[in-house]
Amino acid sequence: MRFLVVGAGAIGGYFGGKLQQGGADVTFLVRPRRAAQLANRGLVVRAQDGQISAPARTALAGQIDGTFDVVLLCCKGYDLDDSMDAIAPVMGPATVVLPLLNGIRHISMLSDRFGADRVLGGLTAVNAVLEPDGAIVQSPVKIDTTGFGEPSGDARRAAPPSKRRSWRAACPARSVTISSPSCGPSCSALRARCCRAKTLCALPPETSV
Repeated sequence: MRFLVVGAGAIGGYFGGKLQQGGADVTFLVRPRRAAQLANRGLVVRAQDGQISAPARTALAGQIDGTFDVVLLCCKGYDLDDSMDAIAPVMGPATVVLPLLNGIRHISMLSDRFGADRVLGGLTAVNAVLEPDGAIVQSPVKIDTTGFGEPSGDARRAAPPSKRRSWRAACPARSVTISSPSCGPSCSALRARCCRAKTLCALPPETSV
């Protein structure tokens, strides 16, 4: 499974680093200055549960190779139009987009461009900043919650109990809730990769196991 992270700032770098730590195939879509910084220093994430220091694969707009299974959209809201243009060539038949942006207007914009069935809703509060030297630093203050899933939150599409038990075993911290997304194997891979990195815990809050 291939993951394209749009932006490698505080949010994109944090989640991209955690996904990469969990074994995911991650590419960061960045501007030239950030690409040079990552080439020189690598990706550095100082999180509450430890530090990640690793090489980062980057790409510039117009230079992305092939399609991706998941696009994690972590750009600024004012960059949304340009970001949609940049990711359009990598959208395969089953690609899903998970935006982590301020506000909610982007959901309708992404749905209009790529189709509502390709767009998840997401929110996060990991309390991280991008330092001038390029490192992503998470505050020691325990504000660390993330959720994503179908914007409708349709609980009728919940996964089978066997999968819920697997997620519970892999992610005991429950730092993330996933609201019954029905986007197929791409979402399953995102859950698995992030859980291995101890970043996300996949269990809809309205279910029990």
